[in-house]
Amino acid sequence: YRNSEGKVAHRTIEKLGLYDLLYKPLRFLSIFQFNTTLFGNPRPRNIFYNKIMNKYFIWAAVAIVAAWFLLGGKTEIKNLGNSGQTVVAFGDSLTAGYGAGKDKAYPAVLGRMINRPVVNLGLSGDTAANAPARLPQVLQANPYMVLIEFGGNDFMRSVPFDQTEQAMRQIVDEVQSAGAVAVLVDTGGYPGMSRYTKLYKQIAKEKQALFVPGILDGIFGKSKYKADPIHPNAAGYEIVAQKVHKAIKPYL
Repeated sequence: YRNSEGKVAHRTIEKLGLYDLLYKPLRFLSIFQFNTTLFGNPRPRNIFYNKIMNKYFIWAAVAIVAAWFLLGGKTEIKNLGNSGQTVVAFGDSLTAGYGAGKDKAYPAVLGRMINRPVVNLGLSGDTAANAPARLPQVLQANPYMVLIEFGGNDFMRSVPFDQTEQAMRQIVDEVQSAGAVAVLVDTGGYPGMSRYTKLYKQIAKEKQALFVPGILDGIFGKSKYKADPIHPNAAGYEIVAQKVHKAIKPYL
């Protein structure tokens, strides 16, 4: 639209970087003349058309901003569409299903959700620092995707944080080098685990891996979801599976 001089609105939009996106496509509406300024008090020659134009520009701007956030801000995930055949859950007792049994562990529940088996390679008591020794077993399963869940035992056993970080980076690197999608499953829940959450989120971003936040958030401290002070029961593992499923479903 134009002001009384026919230039002010045009220049302002151009400075905002929206001239090509908004003004040019709407030049066919230049029949509607306005006696107004972009930031001043509107004095429309035709109030009806002024309202139409204002709404048109507002909705166009909203659509552009939404598209930028939804598309431009989306992180690319490495190895999507690979030829792997299985989903492997690689972790400690929270993956093994301690407190409920393997048939009610989150990998079993997740398998029913996605209609395909999820290989459960959880080992109670395992740490991230020791887990790389089991990677050959993970890769032998020809994984499409590997769910990597470690950290709770590292925290409780006071494993040096840099060792945990080094091991988690190694696991992700080897999984991705084998052509699979790496998924970092964050434990959350436990007091003091926040730095692990921050680390895993950072690694996922750096290495184009998926990140599943806080699987024990909302479970830890609630007895109806717990088999003991640390581990979920069957109902708790259902919630864990739902959280993992929500994060990975778009990438299966």
